Amino acid sequence: MIDRVGEWREGTRGATEIERRLAAILDSLTDGITVQDATGDLLYVNPAAAALFGYDRPAELRGCSTTDLAKRVEVVDETGRELVLASLVESPPAESATTVIGVRHAVGEERWFLATLAPMTIDEANGVVITTLHDVTERIRLDGRLRASEARYRRLVEAMPDIAWTTDPAGLVSMVNDRWAEYVGAPREVGTPLTADDSVHPDDRTALAAQWLACLATGDELEVTARLRRHDGAYRWHLLRAVAIRDPDGAIQGWAGTSTDIDSAKRAEEGLRLLAEATVRLDATLDLDETAVATARIAVPAFADWCFIDLLVPGPLEPPVRDPILKAAATKGVDAELAVRDAARRILTLPEYQLA
Repeated sequence: MIDRVGEWREGTRGATEIERRLAAILDSLTDGITVQDATGDLLYVNPAAAALFGYDRPAELRGCSTTDLAKRVEVVDETGRELVLASLVESPPAESATTVIGVRHAVGEERWFLATLAPMTIDEANGVVITTLHDVTERIRLDGRLRASEARYRRLVEAMPDIAWTTDPAGLVSMVNDRWAEYVGAPREVGTPLTADDSVHPDDRTALAAQWLACLATGDELEVTARLRRHDGAYRWHLLRAVAIRDPDGAIQGWAGTSTDIDSAKRAEEGLRLLAEATVRLDATLDLDETAVATARIAVPAFADWCFIDLLVPGPLEPPVRDPILKAAATKGVDAELAVRDAARRILTLPEYQLA
């Protein structure tokens, strides 16, 4: 093994000043550098590469091959699968190729390297490969910690009873837990915009979309109530919250949000409100017709799309009394209300509805 490029090429005495300087530069690099021929015999190893394989000095690798190195260390890929070191360098790529490898010593810690293999020709000798080994151990370990953290976060999110989701800074879905598919009946596609689509009640879409877009633009927190359609077609009230995820400099990296079913609480609150409103309206007048109309308008649209208020005259009804039992009707919209009133009056002219 010749432990200097200049020695391999011409011998130490015959090396040019440029070659000696090149050797000094390679020796000073913190990245490991090896040069091997087509058979796997090492032609050059710098001190960093020698230390990587457990040697004190490059000269100790004199006469070694990649097969000899493989006896001292185990080389694996990112998944932990063992790699044959000789096969990496004895089948040189047509052009530069890069891969991540782990180097495990019999004793000592595992180190990770970004290995770049490039073919080269020296004195018309083909099959020569120069390998650069850049230490990326800390990056690989950080990636591993991040993956473990993401897995723990995912398990936590899946354990939540609420719908939970995350997006990128632009509002594209990056993750959504299974509660969404269970509620809506279809999965939410990753990479699609989080928009107020047909899963949101038509009356709530415009306001929800406007507030979400405003939050994306300003970074403000989102907190809004809206009705979401369940897989059976029923709409239930949800409290939607979202907060921006920021880096240490305050830049938005994404959004995290939840949708909490508050339908029971919302309807109970609405019932109390309607009860209070009804008390005020019904106490405001003693007129029978006005009371009936007020009652109908309280009921619509809170409880129904339209309704009749039937007032029955107490006691026996004798001819020619033909007081219609319809006193009030209400629907969504004035025109519809009039239409229902007219339809009801026509119904009440039928013989079976006549009061004798």
